[in-house]
Amino acid sequence: MTVSSLLKNKESQLFTTTKDTLVGDCITLMNQKKIGALVVVAQAGTLDGIITERDILRALSGNKGSIENLLVSEVMTPREKLITTDSKNSVANIMDVMTKNRIRHLPVMDDGKLIGIVSIGDVVKNRLEQTLVENESMKNYITGF
Repeated sequence: MTVSSLLKNKESQLFTTTKDTLVGDCITLMNQKKIGALVVVAQAGTLDGIITERDILRALSGNKGSIENLLVSEVMTPREKLITTDSKNSVANIMDVMTKNRIRHLPVMDDGKLIGIVSIGDVVKNRLEQTLVENESMKNYITGF
């Protein structure tokens, strides 16, 4: 299965923010939408980076207090440090990338354009569904159905 298939099966939309947004506003949006990351985009729609729950925790730890009035640009993971994928990549490959790099969100880029984001939850859900199908197939094979 490919990342493209994974994105088609997702029910959630892509939530974004900009570098000049306040971190407090991002925290509010992430809580409201029950998501763990926002993709940071420029006005032209190009990818600038990502702000994740981990970025927010690091900022809290480093600032020893409130970070609500910091700008996203002060907290986010910038584009040059960001790991991305494309829609043709396999789910097995991105699972390996996410595990090895200890990351939970991968922006999906095709031809330099942001088309979505895949979370570790999406990957686990997909793997669980595959395992259930394989399990049922094995039961049917063994029982002769």
